[in-house]
Amino acid sequence: MNPKSVVDHLDPEGAPVDLTTFGTVRETCPKCQNHHLNLILRQTNVRFAHLFCTECASCFDARYPDGAPALTI
Repeated sequence: MNPKSVVDHLDPEGAPVDLTTFGTVRETCPKCQNHHLNLILRQTNVRFAHLFCTECASCFDARYPDGAPALTI
């Protein structure tokens, strides 16, 4: 997922974005392949719940095999 489509008002390159994580999940980043992902739920500046890799700053959606979103309540 494109981080610009997930988080409103991304800070300039290199500046930290203030997000609250809700724990580390067992799944590892498909890009890094050895770093566990963090769960990010909807917040003031977060449009969609997603999985985030702090190592490579990638965002991922989570879906069931039938295409249904796994991160909705």
